Amino acid sequence: MTSTEKTKKEGLSGVPERVDINTSMTNVIKFPSSQIKRPVRKSLSDKDREVLLLKEKVNAVEHSLEYVTMESISMVHRLGFDITREDFIKDVTHVVDAIRGLMYRASDIKSPIHEWVDSTYVMSDDKEQGDFAYHPEWYVEDEKD
Repeated sequence: MTSTEKTKKEGLSGVPERVDINTSMTNVIKFPSSQIKRPVRKSLSDKDREVLLLKEKVNAVEHSLEYVTMESISMVHRLGFDITREDFIKDVTHVVDAIRGLMYRASDIKSPIHEWVDSTYVMSDDKEQGDFAYHPEWYVEDEKD
């Protein structure tokens, strides 16, 4: 091969030209498209679509919840707290349900804990401290000097 032929084949930069694989392969036998069986997709009703979307949201929340709770519990353990007592397990279950409720509410999914939270906790109207929720029976205001 002469240097001129080589330059034409490689291009001016000495790098071979790119070949479009879709047009250069003329010896490929195509599979008959009439033999391809595609699944028939039936259209979903609005109600079925809503149910499917709800299931997907719940699934996403539950996967996220598993990660968040495992990380949280591990952190409590790393901080030196005993997480093996039976009463701790009950507290953790309550915390997991509360986090699940938080994630459900953020995803517009109803949770049984929402009714309890909404009836138990009160929003503050304190302009100085800003918005926060509290349990009226547990909340103790700091004594002012």
